[in-house]
This record gives sequence, structure tokens and C-alpha cells, in this order.
Amino acid sequence: MSIIQLIFSVILLVSVILVYVTFALMRVSGDISRELEDYSHKQYFK
Repeated sequence: MSIIQLIFSVILLVSVILVYVTFALMRVSGDISRELEDYSHKQYFK
């Protein structure tokens, strides 16, 4: 395995991980904002 192939595979791996982490964070933050919305509605309508 040449150095160029090694570098390329590392870059590919890192980019895949970054995309996966970004999607995971977006899903989590979306869930959190939804929870906060529900909570604020409940507090508001008391």
C-alpha cells in the first residue's frame, strides 16, 4: 500500500465520520429543541 493510497483512505474515513457525526448532532439537537418547545408550551398554557 503506497503512502498516497494511505492518505486517501484516511481522508475518506475522516470525511465519512464527520458526516455521520454531523447528522447525529443535527438529530439530537432537533430532538432537544422539540422537547424545549413542548415544555415552553406547557409552561405557557398553565
